[in-house]
This record gives sequence, C-alpha cells and structure tokens, in this order.
Amino acid sequence: MLNVNEHRQKMTIPEKRVVIALGNQFRGDDGAGLFVADQLRKRHIACEIIDNISDALAIMTAWENAAFAVIVDAMITGKPPGTILRIDTDAGPVPKDLARCSSHGMGVAEAIDLSKAMGRLPVHLVIYAIEAKTFEPGIALSPEVLRAAETAAQQIEAEMELG
Repeated sequence: MLNVNEHRQKMTIPEKRVVIALGNQFRGDDGAGLFVADQLRKRHIACEIIDNISDALAIMTAWENAAFAVIVDAMITGKPPGTILRIDTDAGPVPKDLARCSSHGMGVAEAIDLSKAMGRLPVHLVIYAIEAKTFEPGIALSPEVLRAAETAAQQIEAEMELG
C-alpha cells in the first residue's frame, strides 16, 4: 500500500512546473505578484505561469499534479517594504500568521491545508512573499517593491531552470 507521499509522487506530472502569481494590479503594491508573472513571461522560462486567481480552489487547481510550484504574492507583515520572504514548504510548515498578511481572504494557507489533507500538494512548493508598502488604490508599485519584484523574478527564474 502506498503512503500519501508515494501516492503524490506517482500522480505527479514530472515535468510540470508552475508559477502562480497572486495580486491585484489596481491596489498598489498588491500587484507585485502580477509584475513578477509579466517579467517571467518576457523571459520565456519553461514553466506554466498562472495569474489573476486569488481563492484557495483556484490555487489548488493551478498546482494540481505539479512537480514544482512557486507562489508569489505581496504581503504586509511589518518588515521593511521590499523584503522578500522565501518559504520552502519542504523545510517546514508555512507560518499560520502569514495568511493574515495577504490581501486575499481565503488563499494560500487554506489551499496548502486542503491540498495536504487530500494528498494533493505539489511535490515541491515554494512561496515568495514580497513585503508591500501599501495596498491603497493605484496602479504603480512603490520603488522598494518594484526592486524586490525584479529580484524575485530573477530568483524564481533560476529556481525553475534548476527544476
């Protein structure tokens, strides 16, 4: 009989790699994830890039059967704007208080919990949380967040190339 992890690896499409970008481009720094997605598309990296989703079910559908998934989102945690927090779920659980820092009601933390319970997490899951300055209405990223989003795009590209 297969345990949950063995079953998950058998059901995975080995080459499926996906970047899931969350955010709202009309709420200032909340558009950081979408900016990263645009940068990655311009670089033509070998992975699926999905954006404009923000609920747990859509996130779970996006990473279904993935060998490697990256989520990128803007959050307000109290760190200096532009700070990049990289969370590798292989290294331990996602901090529960992180869910309250995103602008999305039911999202990443819930998707992880539900997928874990159903044995449907990606084999490897990494979260890039970019510290926002503001989620106020507007279309421009603050300078600190813009620089961080460019850096996050470079880091994600490198991770996707390594597979």
